[in-house]
Amino acid sequence: MKPFSSGTRLRDIIRAIRACKTAAEERVAVRKECASSLLSFLDLNHTNQYIVGLALCALGNTCSVEMARDLAPEVERLLQFRDPNIQKKATLCLIRIVKKVPNLAENLVNPVVSLLKEKHHGVLLIAIQLCTDLCNLNEEALEIFRKKCTEVLVKVLKDVVNNPYAPEYDVSGGNKN
Repeated sequence: MKPFSSGTRLRDIIRAIRACKTAAEERVAVRKECASSLLSFLDLNHTNQYIVGLALCALGNTCSVEMARDLAPEVERLLQFRDPNIQKKATLCLIRIVKKVPNLAENLVNPVVSLLKEKHHGVLLIAIQLCTDLCNLNEEALEIFRKKCTEVLVKVLKDVVNNPYAPEYDVSGGNKN
């Protein structure tokens, strides 16, 4: 059975699924359609940041184990992107990828260390969540984070406590603390 083209209507997809004789054939048909629809808009190298963000969300939510394994290096590459929104979405995508393929955790330790030095609070929060997940999966990651990141994280916490005003938390000209 060949995957459906993007122009195929829902009625044709349902007809093809109903034509399957076994549940296994149905699963294959649904997976092929999901993969073809995902690949039709999955563009991690696009120039538009919103398209890249959409692709990362779709990948994190719908990828299979094989797809996660194949695309993890591309998502890891996006961690160095300049735009904080792409960094956040790439980190969230990696959190979901690591949950599906835990053996990828050992490859992500060093890129996450560099994320912990980011100034953007959203990127930092998600990077800390990924660190937590990596530490839960891998004892070696915990030791590496202790050695490389303790000083950085203490400095970040100290800055948050000691600085009374942060413009990124400003709402309409007034700090809502």
